[in-house]
Amino acid sequence: MPRNILVIEGNARATSEQMESLGGQPYATSYAALLESIAPDVTCSIAQPSEDGSDCLPEGKTLSEFDGFVWTGSALSCYADCPEVPNQIAFAKDIIATGKPIFGSCWGLQIIVTALGGTVRANPKGREIGIGRDIELSEAGAAHPMYDGKDVPFDALEVHLDEVETVPDGAVILASNRMSQVQALALETDDVDFWGVQYHPEFDFATVALVMQRLKKLLQDEEIAQSDAEVEEWIAAFSNMDVEDAARRKAFRKYDLARSVVDPAHRHLEIANWLKVKLSATD
Repeated sequence: MPRNILVIEGNARATSEQMESLGGQPYATSYAALLESIAPDVTCSIAQPSEDGSDCLPEGKTLSEFDGFVWTGSALSCYADCPEVPNQIAFAKDIIATGKPIFGSCWGLQIIVTALGGTVRANPKGREIGIGRDIELSEAGAAHPMYDGKDVPFDALEVHLDEVETVPDGAVILASNRMSQVQALALETDDVDFWGVQYHPEFDFATVALVMQRLKKLLQDEEIAQSDAEVEEWIAAFSNMDVEDAARRKAFRKYDLARSVVDPAHRHLEIANWLKVKLSATD
């Protein structure tokens, strides 16, 4: 039986248009394609609540028609004073109220946490970008089906300035690293069914390269990179890592990349496990 998933675009339209101008895709477009490639019986629709709030559903669709929801990353911050944030919080509350399974990546984690009463802040340790290193599972994480088959510790593709500061009542922290105490959490009650990660299991290296391109000046302003040339070197390296050739092998050695980011199936494992565990009941 087909499974219908609503993929929710976390970015404002202006940011999606900027990604397209750099040769990429809106986050929701690439996320939907990944979901459909992992599970051929999945059909995705896309919603963009930044501008439209709860009126963002595709024409003729209702929330009851979807078996699950996936929320993308975003350049926004939950504490920002702009209309895009309350618009998304309102829609988050709508989908939470359905009681259906939700998966959130990065901003997707943060916006659901905020809608559930938790808090998000700018990470006092700074931005985590490129490779998130040495992510460890908590005792609860080691037993959780999201991490079935995962190498531990693992690395992940990451792009975030913000982090979860306080978790909602009932949430369980599943993973952490030296940059963020909350790299993943789950909240599974009679009313809420949510898995969220702070990193980007849906990304490929080329997407990270595009984000680095978009953030080139900020990476220097924040002293993550020392020069424009250093950022360009990172962009070139990440742009080559999805292509099987000598440049890719050289980049893997230079950046000491583990299977958890090199192997696409392993990189996407949390999403595949969510599809298997949470949506199989609709078959």
